[in-house]
Amino acid sequence: MVCRRFKSSCRYRNKRKREKLKTRKLNNKYKSRKIREESCKKFVLNLSSRLLTNEEYLLLGKGMKFIPTPKVSSTYIRKQIMKDFLELARKLRCRFHYSTNTIKEIHPLYLQTGHIPPNGNNALEGYITDTKLEISRLKVKQFKHNLTLAERTAFNYLIKDDSIYISKADKNNTTVVVNTLDYINAGTNHLNSDHYKKINHTNTELIARSISKIVNKLFTNKEIDEHTYNFLSDCKNPKHGYMYLLPKIHKIRQDSLEAIKLDGYKIGELAVPFRPIINKCNSPTRRIEKFLDLILKPLLRKLEFYIQDTKDFINRIESKTCVRNCTLIAYDVTSMYTNMNIDNLLDTTKNFLDQIDRTKYKFKVPNKSDLISFAKIILENNEFQFNGTLYKQVIGAPQGGIKRAPSKNKTFK
Repeated sequence: MVCRRFKSSCRYRNKRKREKLKTRKLNNKYKSRKIREESCKKFVLNLSSRLLTNEEYLLLGKGMKFIPTPKVSSTYIRKQIMKDFLELARKLRCRFHYSTNTIKEIHPLYLQTGHIPPNGNNALEGYITDTKLEISRLKVKQFKHNLTLAERTAFNYLIKDDSIYISKADKNNTTVVVNTLDYINAGTNHLNSDHYKKINHTNTELIARSISKIVNKLFTNKEIDEHTYNFLSDCKNPKHGYMYLLPKIHKIRQDSLEAIKLDGYKIGELAVPFRPIINKCNSPTRRIEKFLDLILKPLLRKLEFYIQDTKDFINRIESKTCVRNCTLIAYDVTSMYTNMNIDNLLDTTKNFLDQIDRTKYKFKVPNKSDLISFAKIILENNEFQFNGTLYKQVIGAPQGGIKRAPSKNKTFK
C-alpha cells in the first residue's frame, strides 16, 4: 500500500516537472522571439503607408542578401552535386595534363575556355568513376527550411504586394520599405530634367557593332593581345541598362527617423531622398568600361590628392600631424556625376593617357586615340529604362557600377 502511494506521488512529481519544463521552454521561446523582433526592427525602416507585421519585420531584418531555402527535389540536388563534381573532374584532368611547377601569372582579362581535356591516368579515372557511382547512389535528405511557416507566409504576401518597394538603403545595410508611387515619382522627377531625354528605341546593336569594329582593328594591328581581344569580343545578347533608386536615409535627421520608428510613417511627413543608380551589367559598353578602368586606375593612384575610400582616408589622416587651429573641411557635392561635362571628361582622360607607362601593365595597351574612342562611346551612349520608359543621358556621366547587380525584391524595367 505504501509502495503504491509512493509510486503515485512520484508520478505526480514527474508530471509537474515535465509541465514546468514545458512552460519554461515556451517562455524562453517567447522571450527569444521578442528579442529577435526588437533586433530586426533596428535594421528595417518602414517609410510606406503599409503596416508591417512582426513576421514581416523578422523576415526583412534578415537583410537583402538572405536567401530562403528553395523547394527542390532530391533528384535535382543529386544532379547539381553531379554537375559540380564533373566540373571538378575537368579541372583535375587539366591539372594532370597541363600543370607545371612554374607559377604563371594570369592575364587580368583572362576568360575561362571550358576546355575538356582527354582522360588522365588509371588512378585518376578510377577515382572519378567511383565518385560518380557514389553520387548516383547518394541519399539526399530534405533540407531544413530556414524560415518559419509564418515568415514564409509573410514572404509570399510581400512578394505579391505591388503597392510597396523594398530595397537596401544607400551607404547602409538597413532594409527600407517605401510606397511604389513615391518611388516612381522620385525617379520620374529626377529624369524630367535637361540631363536626360526620352527615346523610342535603343541603339544597342549599333553601339555593339561600333565597339566590335574598333576591337577587330586593334587586334589586326596587334595593338591588343589575344586574351584582351577575347574579353572585349565576348558580348553576347547585349541589352540596355536600367535605373533603380536607393533611399538615402543617412540624409534624414536622426530625430525624424526615431519618430518614424516609434509612431510610424505618415504620407507627406518628409520627402525621402533617393540616389539614382544605372545598372549596365549586360550593356554593350560593359567590357570596354572594365578595360578602361584597368588602364586608368593606376594613373589615378599617382595623384597626390587621390583617396580610394574611407579606410584609405583614415590611414592618411593618422599619419598627418595637425598644427594648432587646423580646420577640416568636408564638401557634400550634389548630383556630381550628372553635372559632369562630357567634353571636359574626355579632355581630362586625354591628359591622363599622356602620362601612361605601357611597361607597367600586364597586357598590351592600345593607342591613345582608340582609348578615347572607347571613352566617348561610353559617355555618349548611356541608354537605360525606368518604369517601362526608355531614356538617354545627354549631360553628365552615369552613376553606378557595372560589376554588381542591385539586390532588391522588385526592379522596375
